[in-house]
Amino acid sequence: MPKNSFQHLAYFLHRLRRLRNYVEFSETNWEEKLASYDRSLKDDDLNLKSFGGHRDHWADLANEFPQYHRKASFLMIFALLEDDLIQLCKSIAAEQKLTTPLSDISDRGIDRAKAYLSKVAGMAFPAKTSEWEKIKAFRDIRNVLVHAAGYLDPGNAQHERVKKFSQTKYSCVSLQHHAQSQITLESGFLPSVIATLERFYEHLIAGTKKTKA
Repeated sequence: MPKNSFQHLAYFLHRLRRLRNYVEFSETNWEEKLASYDRSLKDDDLNLKSFGGHRDHWADLANEFPQYHRKASFLMIFALLEDDLIQLCKSIAAEQKLTTPLSDISDRGIDRAKAYLSKVAGMAFPAKTSEWEKIKAFRDIRNVLVHAAGYLDPGNAQHERVKKFSQTKYSCVSLQHHAQSQITLESGFLPSVIATLERFYEHLIAGTKKTKA
């Protein structure tokens, strides 16, 4: 039986909590791997057994590999968000027997879902919350990672928004400046994303209740 809108939202909250565990376990594993590598630099047998005798892994284990993991995980989480919001639109459309198809909305991604839920379904969409503003900033980061490999192009409006967001307190995003500026996701970034989505979904649940009332 298809889930109603409340069940749909509650289930995604459950998925977010599992993702939080995944992020915590992954970050701990990177810390432990780096600590193990540090110990191996003083123990030739351990280094040979665990790292093939290589002594040039520190920068990768401390910085490069965690970046690959955080960026890939973030792209997965944001894709889950986009898909879930689209599925929420379909769930509410079925509940309300709406005849306007989602494809009639010209916007894309999270903006399409927002437009459908607020304008077609009449839902009290939490567009004026700080969480929605952060989600739009996450969308900009997602686009820069996907379309520009995380490198910022001066003069590009979206890239400038990412730069401005990185300068805000607790963004957990920093820029590495070489030939080009490149996005770096700090260890607190993924937990911040998940916490933001959790609060946003709590707003959505409240909005769904208002719509039904």
